[in-house]
Order: sequence, then structure tokens, then C-alpha cells
Amino acid sequence: MRKLALSLALALAPAAALAASLDVPLDQSTFISLPGPAHDVIIGNPAIADVSAPDQRHLIITGKGAGVTNLVVTD
Repeated sequence: MRKLALSLALALAPAAALAASLDVPLDQSTFISLPGPAHDVIIGNPAIADVSAPDQRHLIITGKGAGVTNLVVTD
């Protein structure tokens, strides 16, 4: 099974940023809970992964293609 690597940059506090890695299997989804409400959600390469926000504190990341991309979430 091929996976994609997703680098997360979460800037949910004015002076703080958190970076982490997340492996998402192709054609599967991963649920992420955020420590604070998100204002903007940006995916670097939408051919690699898709992101949806059912509410301001949760994200669903879906693997669409093999590779590496990034995700930026701002408050």
C-alpha cells in the first residue's frame, strides 16, 4: 500500500507554531482534532491530499496521490 507523507504546520496561537508529520494511506482518511478554532486551511498540493473541515476544531485529511505535501492551518 502506497502512502503519502503530509507535513502539518499548525499556527493556532499568535506566537506559536507546531510542525508534525502525518502518514495518510491513499484513498483513506484521517481525522485530526485541533487545539483551537481554525480560520484558514490550506493544502500545498491538492493532487496529493484533500482536506475538509466539518467544524472549526476538526479536519479530515484524505490521501489522493502518492507523494509529500504540506497543510497550513491558521487561527
